[in-house]
Amino acid sequence: MPPAAKPSPWDFLTLVAWWNLAGLPALLCLVTLAMVIRQRLRPAGPQMVGLAAKITPPRSAWTSRTATVRIIALIHSALGLRAGVWLAQEVLSMRAQGIPQSGPLRGIVLPIILIVVNLTIGHGLWRLWRWARLGAIAWDALVVIVTTLVMLWQWRFHAPVRLDQWPDYVVADALPWFLLVVMLLPGTRDLCTGTKPRPAGSGPVATGWKASWPSPIFLSALLLLLVVVSTLVVDLIDWVVRPMEDAGG
Repeated sequence: MPPAAKPSPWDFLTLVAWWNLAGLPALLCLVTLAMVIRQRLRPAGPQMVGLAAKITPPRSAWTSRTATVRIIALIHSALGLRAGVWLAQEVLSMRAQGIPQSGPLRGIVLPIILIVVNLTIGHGLWRLWRWARLGAIAWDALVVIVTTLVMLWQWRFHAPVRLDQWPDYVVADALPWFLLVVMLLPGTRDLCTGTKPRPAGSGPVATGWKASWPSPIFLSALLLLLVVVSTLVVDLIDWVVRPMEDAGG
């Protein structure tokens, strides 16, 4: 008989751990560097020369806010798709075992709620509808309360924390706070209610942090979107690879 093949140390979980510890942080650093370089190389806006100069409204801030809200819409959509992968895994386990792996409530009902709510909010925020912002505020506040209680429970009972699973911790614990804060910002409210910014010459010009409001929040939203997409792709690959490993074992 041929000798038994040695198990490869590069199994799926090892590759995911290396991706989370090295690949994903490197990608986030590259994106941040590219955004900083792009911001530095962007030409300055036209300066006012004389009284006859044309005054243009601050459309750059308005456009950046729109892009930020639509990135958050994509985040909600990705969370809905991730819940769909979770539901599919539970349905497959139910077909094999007769019951969902996580129980009927957590394994079936909760993923369905997450799919419907996140996809609905994502669609509404993409179209900048007012009800979508209000719904996102209510939903994100609820998620913040639940995740805070879970974190306190885990801290009390000293639940182990794995560094190679930091993207899951970010999505579960930090992301809801970010989404809630962005939805509560006055700029987001103005965007979803259709309140246009004032022209540059109609009043005091915003400077400092307020003038650069969209840039750090836009970058944070983009990086968080990459983290959410990474967890979604990992879950999708796990959904495909795990049945193969079980069949091979």
